Amino acid sequence: GAGGLTTILEWDSSSWTAGGSLPFATIYTTGGGTQTAAITMGGFRTSPPASSASIRTYNGSSWSVEGTSLPSSRDSQRQYGESSSSQNVVGGWTAGSIQNKHENWNGTTVTTLTGYPTALSEIGTAGTVTAGLCFTGDGYPAPKSLVTSTWDGSAWTAAGDYPTAITSVGGSGSTTAGLSFGGYPGATATNHYDLAASTQTLTTS
Repeated sequence: GAGGLTTILEWDSSSWTAGGSLPFATIYTTGGGTQTAAITMGGFRTSPPASSASIRTYNGSSWSVEGTSLPSSRDSQRQYGESSSSQNVVGGWTAGSIQNKHENWNGTTVTTLTGYPTALSEIGTAGTVTAGLCFTGDGYPAPKSLVTSTWDGSAWTAAGDYPTAITSVGGSGSTTAGLSFGGYPGATATNHYDLAASTQTLTTS
């Protein structure tokens, strides 16, 4: 919500139940991991109003603020990875400026990685820390992006352009079979990313 929420909901394949509340309310944030090993980093705190650098992890019942933080406060960034101890964070806003920052969290420390090819916020993401897929994003004041890139643990590779220049897209899957859904403004399409040998296709449904 516009004022930020601390609410957590857990899904058991048939119904939703309340989980442990976040330590503080944020908007323009991101998350990753699993129901028993989840993580959220950065975001915009609503009280007091400011971007955050904190890393918060969830053990299935309660949240902890980690002793290590991101190198800089950031909001509208995105994450991809496997668990609360294996996440990469990419893009976002810092001090009113769009970033191409890219970092890895290994459960203990944050390591700076090769920056994203384009400075963007609200990038769609999927995959693991060594096989990541990133697509679209907001380059304000530049136009919304069609860029799709894959990450192999050390370098970025350009992939097929996204069908539409949008932002705030949801993502899941892997670099070989990725899904995207929704997005701003008013997108309802689901897109499938298929990497086969050296051929990349984006299919809209």
